[in-house]
Amino acid sequence: MNSSPPTTASLAADESFQRWVLRADSDTEQHWTAFAEANPDLSDTLAEARHLVCLLRTEQEKKVQEAAQNTKTRLFASLDETPVVPLGRSWWQRPATWAAACVALLLLALGGYFSQKTAAVEIRTAFGQTRVVVLPDGSTVTLNANSSLRYEPDFSETEIREVHLTGEGFFSVKHTATHQRFRVRTARMNVEVLGTEFNLTDRPTASRVVLQTGKVAVQSSQNPAESLTMRPGDLVEMTARQPRFTQRRVQAQRYRAWTDHLWMLQNEPLGEVARRLEDEFGLRVVFANESFRAIEVTGTVSTQNLDDLTAVLSETLGLRFVRRGNDLLINP
Repeated sequence: MNSSPPTTASLAADESFQRWVLRADSDTEQHWTAFAEANPDLSDTLAEARHLVCLLRTEQEKKVQEAAQNTKTRLFASLDETPVVPLGRSWWQRPATWAAACVALLLLALGGYFSQKTAAVEIRTAFGQTRVVVLPDGSTVTLNANSSLRYEPDFSETEIREVHLTGEGFFSVKHTATHQRFRVRTARMNVEVLGTEFNLTDRPTASRVVLQTGKVAVQSSQNPAESLTMRPGDLVEMTARQPRFTQRRVQAQRYRAWTDHLWMLQNEPLGEVARRLEDEFGLRVVFANESFRAIEVTGTVSTQNLDDLTAVLSETLGLRFVRRGNDLLINP
């Protein structure tokens, strides 16, 4: 890149940028995600360049498909014109056999090409890791630890923009000129918006959405008839034990604090804190006394270092937090 701001065309022509759009690897993902974060004023340019790369890819695929079809037509036409071969000739000496084999190999190769090019993008985070993902439309998703996000490498201008989330993510959805809807699918609920900010959690024990700004429609994945509309400050939750929506008012900022590597806890049961330690850091929390689960925790703690986090909790609660491998023992 030169010192002048990149244009849509220069980005689309960049091989590294193309790899990021079509099939992101760890190197290109890290480079271009960091570039997008450092240049928020270029979000529109990045989105346009991504769209252009996908359009060019589509045109290339059409040309390859047309060439394949023309080749197949010519080959099969030549089969019709091939003279009858005497029975004494071996199978591998017959022109028709060779032509059919060429067609089969060509179609297999093209099939592999298309499946590779059109594969969905899937981004995963490890325990203790967060990551910012820039979507094809310029929207951003901050993935929490132990989470995954799956989406198509291009969003059509007419279809609903759709992604699939497992774990937790904070979404900043860009409102498009055509008022495209944006849908997030999880195991328990579907969230649909036009342009807004919200935090969405999908863990084994519960799914939850907290609306920061804008307007959100939430629908049950299992029962589409169950749906509701949220306003900023609303929390909607569905648990494994209670597979129906519950709704309440909350301080929305607390539920996105993790994007700044913080937990803002307010009368949080220690059992819930333990669940977050398990979900986000891969620990197995063992209580010496099950009554400890009901102890409430209030305060703001940093999550950047696991040892510091457990040390602060230990000092605050007057309990001993002992690490043994992936086990965290909570003792009196």
